[in-house]
Amino acid sequence: MTTSRTDTDFKPSGLTVLTDEEKLFRETVREFAENEIGPLVSKMDRDMAIDPGLAKKFFELGLMGIEIPDAYGGAGSSFFMAALAVEAVSRVDASLGVFIDVQNTLVEFPLLRYGTAEQQRKYLRMLTSGTVGAYALSEAGSGSDAFGLATRATQKDGRWVLNGRKRFITNAGQAMKGHGGSRVITVRTGVEMAQSGDNWVIAEIADGPRRSSASPTPPRPPDPPPPTPGASPRFHGRARRRCAP
Repeated sequence: MTTSRTDTDFKPSGLTVLTDEEKLFRETVREFAENEIGPLVSKMDRDMAIDPGLAKKFFELGLMGIEIPDAYGGAGSSFFMAALAVEAVSRVDASLGVFIDVQNTLVEFPLLRYGTAEQQRKYLRMLTSGTVGAYALSEAGSGSDAFGLATRATQKDGRWVLNGRKRFITNAGQAMKGHGGSRVITVRTGVEMAQSGDNWVIAEIADGPRRSSASPTPPRPPDPPPPTPGASPRFHGRARRRCAP
C-alpha cells in the first residue's frame, strides 16, 4: 500500500542553515547594533555624520577585519560571516552597514586576494588596528561604470602617477579622520596600467585631505527635515551622504 504526500507533510527549510557559531555571531552583532547604534540613529541623521565613537567599537568587536587572518590581527573568518555582520548592522542603520561592508569587501578583500606578501603585511595590520579604508570608483563622466573610467596610472621615474578625479569616495570622510592610524588606505579601481582592464591602486594619504583650487569643495547640503511622528528615523538616504566626503 502506498501513501500520498500532502501539503501538510512538507516542511520548507532555508537554503542555508546557520551553524551554532554563525548564529551566536549574528546575535552578538545584532545585540550590539540595537544597544550601541540604535540610540544614536536619530542624532546621526540630523548631523549627517557617523558618531565618532562607533568606529572604535567596530574595531574592538572585530567587525573591521572579519576575513583577515589572525596573523594580521583579524578574525580569520569567512566572507559569509562578513555578510552576517553587514546584515545585522543594517537592520538598525543602513549607513553603518555600508561602512563595515566597504572595509571588509572592497578594501580588504582585494588585498587578501591580489596583494603581494609585503602589501598584506603592511596594510592588513593597519586595517585591523584602527585604520579605515576608503573605496574610490565613481567618476563624474562614467558614474560607477568600471569599464568607462577615465582615471589613469602611468609609471614615471620608478613610481606610479595617478591622473584623474574621483567622486563619492565611500568611507572617505571616516578614513581621513584616521581613527588611530596616521595613514589612510584608499583602494581605487578602473585605473589603466601597462595591461588593459581594471586594476586596484593603493594610495596612502598622510596629511589629511588635499584639495585642488581648481575644484573647490561644494557647500554642505542642508540638514534633512526631522522624521514625521511615528515614522522610522532610520532611512533618509544616509548611506551615500554619510560615507561620501
